[in-house]
Parts: sequence; C-alpha cells; structure tokens
Amino acid sequence: MIDLEDESTEAGIRSALVRDLGLSPAAATDWRSLEEAVADFCARGGEVHVIGWNEVSRACPTGAAEVMRLSEALTRSADPAVFTVSDSPVSIDVTVDVGGVADSRELHVVLKRALGFPDMYGKNLDAFWDAITGLVELPRTLRFTGWRHLEEVCPRDARVIRAMLEEYLAEDPRGRALAFED
Repeated sequence: MIDLEDESTEAGIRSALVRDLGLSPAAATDWRSLEEAVADFCARGGEVHVIGWNEVSRACPTGAAEVMRLSEALTRSADPAVFTVSDSPVSIDVTVDVGGVADSRELHVVLKRALGFPDMYGKNLDAFWDAITGLVELPRTLRFTGWRHLEEVCPRDARVIRAMLEEYLAEDPRGRALAFED
C-alpha cells in the first residue's frame, strides 16, 4: 500500500512508489522507467494499492494523471496487474504473504510494506499495535497467506499479531474481514 497523501511533486510520487514497492532507485528517474519496473513487480504477483488519492490529486494533478495512466497501462497489459487507487485503504482487499519470511524482522518489513505503515514504524509487536490502532487504517479485507509457515518460524509473533488483529477488529463497527490461510 502506497500512501501518496503527502506527495506534491511528480518526482516525489515516483520516489514513493519505488520506495514502497522495493524497486530499484533507477525506476524513479521517469514515468516510463517506473512503468517497466511496476509491470515487472506485478508480473511477479505483486499488487499495488495507492491511497491518499484526493490529496495527491489536489496537490499534484499532473503526477496524479501519470499515476492513472500507469494504472491503465498495467491493467491493459498482457499480464493484467492489480493496481488500485483510492483515498482510503478501507475499500481495498489486501493479501499479505508471510510464507517466505525467515524471522521477526523480515515479518515486520513485510507488514510495513503491505499495510502502508509509516517509515517510523518500529518493526516490533508494540509498534504493530500502535500502527493498526492509530497510524493507518486497515483494509476492508485483510488476508494472510503462508500463515502456517509463520507459526513455525515466528510462533510468538504469529500468535500475538493474530490476537491483536482479532481484538482490534472485533470492536470495529465496519465489519472488516480477516483471514489466516496456510
């Protein structure tokens, strides 16, 4: 999830996409390079969810138009991509693949990227709670894949994260969905 709310230039928008998708810094050079890098990212199964849309559209209309052009190009490609644009993650379904994480630190890097946690995210369980309860808005549907693997390599993190999410979402009147799949 890429939050563009604070971006006000085309270069800033490109840099945010590159940073949050973990792409090569060279991809931020221009829109064509970024399109190629994002297409490769999506071809490997990656999804792009852009939020903060109303603010970035107001602050940088030319950059917002380029993001829309990028989205349209990717959805028309031979390998159609998942590329959403909205103002809030509440309308998005997010799948977080934790089946390849090796340790707790890597898990938190995956969570930060997938859920759009800010750069100041502390990459620990306390920071996770702070992020889901006050720093970001969770998506409409949050699905974890590879959960059994996570339970094997990071049993405490898996147990605590699941309990935190279930506790927090149980109090949420919007009825968001949460799933943990093997």
